[in-house]
Amino acid sequence: MVFGNERTARGAARQIYGVNDHIHRYVESPDGLWPEDEAYTAHDASLLAWVWATLMDTTEMAFTRWVRPFDATEADTFYAEMRSFARFLGIPDHLLPADRKAFASYLEDMLSGDLLGTTEESRSVARQVLWFDHRIVPSPLVQVERALALATLDPRIVDRLQIRPDRGDAELGRRLDAWLRAYYGRVPRLPRVTPSLYVLVRRPSIGLVGRARSALAQVWA
Repeated sequence: MVFGNERTARGAARQIYGVNDHIHRYVESPDGLWPEDEAYTAHDASLLAWVWATLMDTTEMAFTRWVRPFDATEADTFYAEMRSFARFLGIPDHLLPADRKAFASYLEDMLSGDLLGTTEESRSVARQVLWFDHRIVPSPLVQVERALALATLDPRIVDRLQIRPDRGDAELGRRLDAWLRAYYGRVPRLPRVTPSLYVLVRRPSIGLVGRARSALAQVWA
C-alpha cells in the first residue's frame, strides 16, 4: 500500500477488506441487543478513522522523538500523504480532520473524553495485547514492544486501561527510549525521501512500537 503502484495498493486494500469482512458482532446492552444496523463491524468508517489516527500519531511521534523534529513543510506534507493513504482504508474524506491543527483537536478530544478504555473488557483485551503469550513468539520481543508502547502512550490511556508498567518494563522502556534517541541521531538522512517513507524504510524499530500502539486502537474504541 505504501511502496506499490496503484494496482498493487488496491490489491492490498482488498485483502484488508477481506479480513474485515469477518470482524463483526452485535453489541450487547442492558436491554438486550442493539438493532442490526447498529451492530459492530470493522468496516465502520468512523472506527477506521480512529485506527488511522493512531497510525498517524504513532508515526509522527516515533519520527520526531527518535529521529528529529519535522520542519513546517515536512509536517504538512506528511499529513497530506496520510490523508491520501486513508482513502485506501475506505475512510471518506469528510471524516478526516482537514489539517494538522484540526487533527490535534480531534486527538485531544478522543483522549480526554470518556469513550476510550472505560470497560473491564477493554482493559482485559489491552493486557492480552501487551502481555501476549504464544509459544512461537519470543517473550523478549513481546517485552520490547510492550515497554516501548507503554513508555510512549498517553498517560491518561495507561491509567484508564490499568496497564501501568512494572519496574522492569518501566526501566527497559526508559533505556530503549534513550538508546533509540542516541542511535538514530547517528544515521544519515536518505536524500529525497519524504518523512513517512523514510520512517518505514530506515526505522524498523518504529514498526515494533507501532504494532503494539496501533493494536491498542482496537481496544480503546
